[in-house]
Amino acid sequence: GLVKHAAGVEQGYFGETFGRPFGEVVPAFGDDAEANQDMWATADESREDILALHRRVTEHADATIAELPLDAVGRVAWWPDERNRVTLHQILVHVISD
Repeated sequence: GLVKHAAGVEQGYFGETFGRPFGEVVPAFGDDAEANQDMWATADESREDILALHRRVTEHADATIAELPLDAVGRVAWWPDERNRVTLHQILVHVISD
């Protein structure tokens, strides 16, 4: 569950936040997903499936980090309006501390 959750965190913060969508539909992170569905493997998900997903998401996150400057501005859509405008630097610190 933690690897699947980490993939979702990276997909959101290093993809959607900076206008760089991941490009794959991942049911556990979709609008119709059950709450906390990313915290466990479903019966039709293998360990290999989840690890492969995490590798793909990490490659996408790494590309965002490599290609954008630390002061690149993004928007965390699921945060309150008064604090959802962020920089890549802030998101790196947030994800590391999470």
